[in-house]
Amino acid sequence: MITINDIAKIAGVAKSTVSRYLNGGSISSTTASKIEAVIKEHNYVPSTFAQSLKAKNSRLIGFIIPRLDSRAAIATLEGIDKKVQEHDYQLLIANTNQSTEEEVRRIYAFAKEKVSGIILMATEITEKHIQAVKEVGIPTIFVGQEHEEVYSVVHDDYQAGFEFTRQLLALGHRKITYFSVAENDHAVGVLRKKGVLDAIKQEAPSSVDVVETTFSMVDAIDIGMSQLESNHDSLWIAATDNIAVGLLKAAHTMKVAVPEQLSLAGFGGYDISDYVYPSLSTVHFRYVEAGEQSFHYLDQLIKGEDIPKKTVIDFDIYHRESVADLT
Repeated sequence: MITINDIAKIAGVAKSTVSRYLNGGSISSTTASKIEAVIKEHNYVPSTFAQSLKAKNSRLIGFIIPRLDSRAAIATLEGIDKKVQEHDYQLLIANTNQSTEEEVRRIYAFAKEKVSGIILMATEITEKHIQAVKEVGIPTIFVGQEHEEVYSVVHDDYQAGFEFTRQLLALGHRKITYFSVAENDHAVGVLRKKGVLDAIKQEAPSSVDVVETTFSMVDAIDIGMSQLESNHDSLWIAATDNIAVGLLKAAHTMKVAVPEQLSLAGFGGYDISDYVYPSLSTVHFRYVEAGEQSFHYLDQLIKGEDIPKKTVIDFDIYHRESVADLT
């Protein structure tokens, strides 16, 4: 790990100058910029600073989100904010635009802001995430993703995928396309997809195609219109409601009637799923509850109390108008 001596050498300044900078002393703006650049590049956090964080509660909570337009993130924030206000904390929010590098950088940045704890909705958990959490020494809860070395609050993605698909198959659907996302997102791209595919394999002699897309509704519209030119499956299952709404838009554009000619289902339980026509069959993940639980456990960690390594939040299944009963 980089030291103050290393920072001074790289920045071309004296060790005492780096020390003054770290302690809020007076140095020129040019010199400060040089030191700051080196610190950011090497993700440096002074060990003495990490020790001071443990000794004093700043009443600041850092919340790192993947996207500003993520309904899951906003609903999770709603739950966190409710508890933050009840417990007299202040909330700092950082958006990463789904960049794992930015997520790691924000951990170190929040450490410099002297937050008491961090809640992180990571796109994935990498070794750099784990290293950063260990180095800053700040209580941290991951929401939506899990790893054996960190504390996490997660949704039951595998079981949701399995149970929802099992119920859809009971409606007589046998030709299915599943629209997934990349597997670097372990919760959605791996666990949720595995639940869907395992149900199809176990419950019925069915055919299934897997099409990979992104979380973008616009991308879902494009890929949906492309698929409709040759895809004649009776049921499309989307990894998220946003993807499902994009596919619904594609079907409307291509004059394909839902659910008469094509059934659609999604995951998330976003508000929009109930307002589109036809209303979308979906799995409702309890994001607000996840936010409340993540703060509850973070508060316990800040107080030095023991918490479970992983907490799993339950889900609800909503059958609406977008899936036809073929039985």
